[in-house]
Amino acid sequence: MTRLRLGDTEVARIGLGTNRLSKTPEHIELIRDSVAAGVQLVDTAHTYAGGQSEDTIGTALGPNPGGCVVATKGGWNGARPEVLHVEIAESLRRLRTETIGLYYLHRPDPETPLEESLGANK
Repeated sequence: MTRLRLGDTEVARIGLGTNRLSKTPEHIELIRDSVAAGVQLVDTAHTYAGGQSEDTIGTALGPNPGGCVVATKGGWNGARPEVLHVEIAESLRRLRTETIGLYYLHRPDPETPLEESLGANK
C-alpha cells in the first residue's frame, strides 16, 4: 500500500473512516477485522458519534493498534489551547492509549496563532 510521511509519522494513503461508528459489538468487530485484513489507517474525531467512534476504536484495538495508525482530530468548536487540551485528554481516554498516532484539526482557530495551538499538548 502506498504510504506518505506527515512529519515523523508515516501513514497509508487510504484508510477507514469512522464518522458514524457507534459502540456496538458489530462495529467493534468491524474495526478488529479491518485491521486484521490489513487496514493501516483508521480515521476518527473527538466529535464523531458523540465520542462513540473513538470509544469503539479504543475497545477494539486497545493501547496497541497492531501496526495501524489511529488518527483523530479535534478543534471543531475552536482550537484554543485550553479546548484542545481537554479534547486530547478525552480522546486519549476513549482510545485507551497514551499516544495518538496522528492528531489534526478540523479547522484552525482564527484567534489562535498556529504556534500556540501546536504547543497545546506540551
